[in-house]
Amino acid sequence: MELEEQDSLLDETPQEEQVSAEREPSEAEQQEETARLEPYLELLREVPDLQKSRVLPVEVMRRIAQGESPLNAYRAYENGRLKAELDLMRHRSAAPGSVRSTAYAAKRDSFSAGFDEGFLY
Repeated sequence: MELEEQDSLLDETPQEEQVSAEREPSEAEQQEETARLEPYLELLREVPDLQKSRVLPVEVMRRIAQGESPLNAYRAYENGRLKAELDLMRHRSAAPGSVRSTAYAAKRDSFSAGFDEGFLY
């Protein structure tokens, strides 16, 4: 019986080597895939809100296609968006208000309101 066990062990050894040889390319492929996805994982770690939307803005995708890292592309996009928002806020605060006075509407009586309404329509 010992000889049969030894024979079976000898038979299994080449199969195990063959199986481990098959695993090596798969591990190399996994490492390659991990290296390829690492910039995107870094982006998700830095900007967790992107996990909810699951879609990157077109400008970010364009920059990534041009060779920029995903994190840098998103930061450039966000920086541009925030600058535009800040400019809009500055213009709103510097813009004059409505030409029409809000104080006048409160002083109107019912006769004047009815009179004006008759001529507006």
